[in-house]
Amino acid sequence: MGRIPSLAVAFCAAALLAGTDARAQDAPQAQDAPPAGVAELLDEADRAFAGDPDAPSRVGYRLSTFGPPALGALREAAASGRPGRTLAALRALVELGEAEAAASRALDLAAAGEMRVRVPAAETLAALSVRLAGPSGEAARNRIAGDLPPVLHETFEPEVKIPLLVALWHAARTPSASADLKQYLRSEEPEVAARAALALGECGNVAAARSLLERLRGEPTPRGRLAAALLDREMTAERLSALEARAKSIPVAGDEVLEELRQKILEHYPDPVEAERVLAWAVKGIVRALDPASAYLERPPGAGSAAGGPAGVGLRLGQRDGLPVVMSVRGGSPAERSGLRPRDRILRVGDRRVVGRDGVPEEADAVEGWLRGEPGTSVEVEFYREQEPRWLRWHKVTLARVVLPPPAASRHLLPGGIGHVRIEDLGPATARELREALAALAEAGARAIVLDLRSLSAGSREHLLETAAVLLGGGAVVYKSRGRNPALAATREWKTEGGPVTLPATVALVGPGTAGPGELLAAGLRHHRRVALVGSKTFGENQEVQVFPLRSTGGRTQLRLPVAVHLAPDGAAIHGNGVKPDREVADPAWPGWVETEREAVRRSGEPERYAARLLERIDPAAARALAESDGGDVGRYPGFAEWHAEIRTLAEPEHLRPLVRAALRALLAGGDGPAAPDPREDPPLAAAVLALLEGLGADPASFPLYAGLAR
Repeated sequence: MGRIPSLAVAFCAAALLAGTDARAQDAPQAQDAPPAGVAELLDEADRAFAGDPDAPSRVGYRLSTFGPPALGALREAAASGRPGRTLAALRALVELGEAEAAASRALDLAAAGEMRVRVPAAETLAALSVRLAGPSGEAARNRIAGDLPPVLHETFEPEVKIPLLVALWHAARTPSASADLKQYLRSEEPEVAARAALALGECGNVAAARSLLERLRGEPTPRGRLAAALLDREMTAERLSALEARAKSIPVAGDEVLEELRQKILEHYPDPVEAERVLAWAVKGIVRALDPASAYLERPPGAGSAAGGPAGVGLRLGQRDGLPVVMSVRGGSPAERSGLRPRDRILRVGDRRVVGRDGVPEEADAVEGWLRGEPGTSVEVEFYREQEPRWLRWHKVTLARVVLPPPAASRHLLPGGIGHVRIEDLGPATARELREALAALAEAGARAIVLDLRSLSAGSREHLLETAAVLLGGGAVVYKSRGRNPALAATREWKTEGGPVTLPATVALVGPGTAGPGELLAAGLRHHRRVALVGSKTFGENQEVQVFPLRSTGGRTQLRLPVAVHLAPDGAAIHGNGVKPDREVADPAWPGWVETEREAVRRSGEPERYAARLLERIDPAAARALAESDGGDVGRYPGFAEWHAEIRTLAEPEHLRPLVRAALRALLAGGDGPAAPDPREDPPLAAAVLALLEGLGADPASFPLYAGLAR
């Protein structure tokens, strides 16, 4: 019968487990010493693999029951050269929520090497892909969708290629994956045709393989049972579809139903206030069903995000899945110091909850208004961080409200002739400030530029094109817009105006806080090959939204609709997808409980007081050397252990070292403008700097700030 059962077992296990709660998603970091029994099971998988290729999958599930404390040993085993241990560890990592790392390693194993390893690695990837639905699997889906096609192009063995096609289908719904599987149905080898039939069933295309699946279902084997399960599932789906079609066949006159509902409410529930509120909820539901950006707005014209007061906390909010989420965080703001990040979901501001009793969430700009107030006041914010373990996802922070001036393009010259320019907003002065920053850095000896766009999420079309002209010169397409109704807004190219420019080697930093115009700028720069992008995928918010006052309410309410989408110059959709960098390097992120402790220590002012005492105790030259490079070692700070014990925090010393280092650097800088960026505490910036130094032929080790940084 061949070795199809392993794929069948892998699929069945994944399908069963997909409906259960992951036991230990994203739990705290593993301990140094793995639990007793982990090493023995890994050895068992290695010994059994030679005679039983399915053994690692079974052992991997048992390994996952050890939970987070086993993660360190599992990661080490996954990277080993012993196939049984590696495959067992990969399956356990899948169960423990480390999908992206497992996908990457499985791809490597499936791409090259011995067939006895490539086949189970490909089947592991197929089983993994079934479990990647939802936001938590987005990174792994993107990894598979991006890295798998070249591997498939070089793979010819059906027992490897078929499960890889299943993985590609589940990760990206690529039509060619289903088409290639259909080709294998015509294979003269019964084993290959059977594999393809089962794979098509897994991908939801039972119809294409029905005749072969009907023959297989009679086998008293795992693949026979899988074929029967796939056919039964398809029959159930067909019955449900028939019921739905029958329900839809009942004539319903939408306008007549709404009018009859209105009349019945007014007749039998005559309270005008309550009736008006019910009808308003109904309208909101209709509009929200169109698109998360659509909304029925019930507030006076002109009311907006600034209604709460002149002071803010440094958050810009957007909509994701219909809920207000953090789109970007202003550098140096109370929100940044409290550890808030893009994509955090706001649940409550003060005593007001974002989702009301009617289940309808507030609009993002209304919640921004709640965050604003009088200078010197504060507001408590409750938020949810999906990336955290389930028991650590809810957080509360208290944010001070401060008057934040319009952000200016800041500049710093880093060692090695690397200029750093940060843009957080596209305003009337941004293009001029950027031009001045580039000129000043060139005069100071900058030979390359890091353009930091990680908090850029606001600005008008006019200012976007002006800023892009500084970097691209005139006549360059920055982005395209396409109307939802082509009769009202045809596809159009938006180009820069001006003359040619000379830009040194440049790397742009992007991340989840890069949204809207920031994404368009990043995509345009890369399209014209003026910069390389480093960081993580951008927010993915790029629609043109228009607000229409409603005559029926005298303009008291408005309808907000997305009327156009913005595209990269090559036509690639950005809304909902974001811009993926050329090199992915994640921003540093602490677990939520650590951020809570760090925020409390930061608000106490203790890091600044300790740094001030440190400057009194050590030689100024030693202080400057420490600020430039502490090697990540808290032991280099005199009295650090005693200070840590005094402040009574759950955070470990290594969690607080960056706060002390930042305070020390700020004191030495004298508080003259924003502090210089710190590559040692900023992995994306470090990657950009090292790439530019490599292009310049400079040795990073010759600069203390970069010494020891790894690409």
